[in-house]
Amino acid sequence: MWPIGVPQIRNEHGSAKRNAFAHDEAGNLVYLGMVGHKTVLESIRATIQARHRKKLFLQGRPVFPLPMHYSQTWQHLPDYGTYHAALIADPALPGKWQPGEEVIYLLVFEGELLDGSTPETQARRVLTSRLSETLPIPILDEWHESLWEAGQRENLIVGLETGGDCQEGYQVQLTESVWKEVITRLLKERKTQNCTSDHRTLTS
Repeated sequence: MWPIGVPQIRNEHGSAKRNAFAHDEAGNLVYLGMVGHKTVLESIRATIQARHRKKLFLQGRPVFPLPMHYSQTWQHLPDYGTYHAALIADPALPGKWQPGEEVIYLLVFEGELLDGSTPETQARRVLTSRLSETLPIPILDEWHESLWEAGQRENLIVGLETGGDCQEGYQVQLTESVWKEVITRLLKERKTQNCTSDHRTLTS
């Protein structure tokens, strides 16, 4: 067992130190970083990969594996006799989204803020590329600000609870009809701007 006050993730077999996480308001687990003995980490990993509900607790609060695959990385920490394991739901990774999944996740980590930008700014930057993976609609990179504002206004983009090296996270609903309406509006505005610009060129 870990000392009182140490952030923990546990299942019915044991507990590990939780050093990073991201989950939604309902407790659906998107990302988890943990440190502990390998057998305990493997047990918690198995609970997540088997999608066992009501068997996983983060600081005493139940959290729930998503009904999708989790990618994982492991690192041995020989100086401490422990391991570090990280599990992240595939829709939070570029290129890992699968047809039929209704959400993607935008996670921002410490190492991605080298230019001094804020976590939200970084999330805005990657929104267009992530949406391009999932929607059969042409999306321009220059629309990332407009898409972000529209997504939040339509409640398609909502924040996640995060901690550790995960600075900020967002869940993006892939409601195609709403995104199509937003993008169609942006295309019309762009066409109108181009026509206005052409008219000014002709009359100058």
